[in-house]
Amino acid sequence: MSNNVKIRDVIISTIAHATESYEKVEEALINIVAPDLRDTYRGRLHYENATGYYKDPIRVYRLKISGEDSVQVIKWIMNKLSKSEFETILLSLEDRYDKKSKRMFIRLAKQDAFLGEISLGFDDDIIHVSIGVSNVKTIKDLENYLRDMVNK
Repeated sequence: MSNNVKIRDVIISTIAHATESYEKVEEALINIVAPDLRDTYRGRLHYENATGYYKDPIRVYRLKISGEDSVQVIKWIMNKLSKSEFETILLSLEDRYDKKSKRMFIRLAKQDAFLGEISLGFDDDIIHVSIGVSNVKTIKDLENYLRDMVNK
């Protein structure tokens, strides 16, 4: 891979409303993980019961993946996105990368994830993917790193 950019960890999270099937939401979240890692991380999926904006019960799911597994997960996601969606991510890296926290953010469609597809999400029914990255000196470094990752 070009430059010294490294992925430290990935945090995948989503919300399940009381009207949703918790099993289906869990399945959607696990489908974001590379197939050969799913069994390992299925048991590490954490959730917290909370109250939504309108006092409705919600369940907040969170899965943290570190080390080499996190690289594999991001490689999987980036390669599963359509070419145009991957380009959308690259074109919007300025907005997706936070220099302070050293994290990059992607929103994926929860319904598509449940069906085994990976696509960008633009409404409220999404899965958040927060990617911890190191050694990003410029946005171009991050872009090059992601380009190198796709189809290799």
